[in-house]
Amino acid sequence: MADLEANFMHLQLMHESLSRFNENFAGFLYGLNMNAFCVDFPEAPIPESFKRARQADESLATSTSIESDKVRREPEAPPDQDNDATFLVGQEDLEIRDLWFFDLTAELRAEQARSE
Repeated sequence: MADLEANFMHLQLMHESLSRFNENFAGFLYGLNMNAFCVDFPEAPIPESFKRARQADESLATSTSIESDKVRREPEAPPDQDNDATFLVGQEDLEIRDLWFFDLTAELRAEQARSE
């Protein structure tokens, strides 16, 4: 009977928490709704939008020409080199990992041989 009472107390706490969350979330949604009524969002682009897009294209074109000059000056990496630097490890790390892998496979083979 004590377990049942404890479970109902936990259920009551959960109910109170959910009720508090629902009230707060409803207030948030109401605020968003009132904001939508107060702020005018045109559904079509306005003339200012076209001016901004044209300016962005012009600035992109000038920055692209500057970047292309920089790229021409930088030496290219050798074709056999991988330029992915997501996870750089030293040669020692690779050797340790390879040794660990070979030790593991040797142990697995030995276990298989014993079980046969």
